Amino acid sequence: MKTIHMFPALLTAMFIAAPAADAGEISTSYTKNYGSSLLGGSVKVDAMAETEIDLDEETITAYAEGNFKKKVKLLGTTIDVLEMEAWAVAQAGDDQFLHDEQFRVSVLEGIAVWSSDSAGLTVNLPTINVFPGSGPMIPVPCGPVTVKVKVNAGIDGAMSLTATPGIAPVRVRLTGTAQGWAQGSASASATFAGVVEVGVKAKLKLANLAANLNLVPKVTSGGLTGDLNIVLKPIAIDLDAYAKIILPLLPDPKYTVNLIDWSAGQVSANYPLN
Repeated sequence: MKTIHMFPALLTAMFIAAPAADAGEISTSYTKNYGSSLLGGSVKVDAMAETEIDLDEETITAYAEGNFKKKVKLLGTTIDVLEMEAWAVAQAGDDQFLHDEQFRVSVLEGIAVWSSDSAGLTVNLPTINVFPGSGPMIPVPCGPVTVKVKVNAGIDGAMSLTATPGIAPVRVRLTGTAQGWAQGSASASATFAGVVEVGVKAKLKLANLAANLNLVPKVTSGGLTGDLNIVLKPIAIDLDAYAKIILPLLPDPKYTVNLIDWSAGQVSANYPLN
């Protein structure tokens, strides 16, 4: 905890001005699942702010936190691909004002991590594939041929968050934006003497979301305030496998199988904490 020494008279004035009724907690949460059991994903964003007045310990505390989690589903396997979290606390007591902050970004359950315990963190993630190589495979019957379809996804995102503590009133402001993207890719192969062409037609936008956070817990008659703004941009998940076969003296038949055709328009909503 970072420490700033205060005058005792200032601390006494804070307790006089801060009624115990202001102690409390507000929160909100947003969850969205999309796609199918084969391809898709989910996002979850949580925000919370609280204040506490402890007359026995003679401390006044303001706390805020935000969490952003992204998962993708590739051929039935769900993977935690991106997590961004931040919290900040400010406390007055024992003739001192203390504050602490922590920011963390984790990709693919810790393959890459960025963190900071300073006043803020800005990260622009490089694109990282969920699976090494071309990804997992699923056999797809396509006419008389079995097409081997492989799917992968590139994950990237951005985070910019700032924490600002303050005295009189005791407060901590946590603001910023977290964004996450996931773009899928697919390929196909087959072993069959008569097949001249196999392939996939893919449109795999697996995630495109932004969350704006504004939390201001403070110990005053105004109490706790905060809101969470979510923008989920259009998502399209469409995947076809096809096989074209040569038959002597006959038209070349083409077989197509649709694995998924799912889409959603833009969602934009504001969630006040309560």
